[in-house]
Amino acid sequence: ILSSLLISTLLLMTLQSCQSGLDPKVEAKKAEVMAVHDEVMPLMSTTRKLKKKITAHNHGGVDRLINDLDAADETMMQWMSDFNLLDEKKTVETQMEFLDKMEDEANKMKAQFAKAINNAENYVNNHKH
Repeated sequence: ILSSLLISTLLLMTLQSCQSGLDPKVEAKKAEVMAVHDEVMPLMSTTRKLKKKITAHNHGGVDRLINDLDAADETMMQWMSDFNLLDEKKTVETQMEFLDKMEDEANKMKAQFAKAINNAENYVNNHKH
């Protein structure tokens, strides 16, 4: 998973650097949206660490916690894939609508990570040996 994550991140960065012909307004919005992504992206390592801890302390009933952590990671991967669909050939208005949608999805993803990590951390803290 880590290697696919690195490949995806590098691909996203490469594709972004190729999109230099964006309208300044679109470029600014894109930077705002990516700021949310950049805040959430490092949490993927937290979800992996928590899954290991939960598995090590498995006293039953952890499937939902692990599924929530996996779902958060998968949401990030899907978001990055969707973000690459930004088309600079479209009108500025269409690009802005797309970025507004991606920003909304990024904020939902941020909340999803926060909830999954909080629930998993509570479990780990309450089931220490």
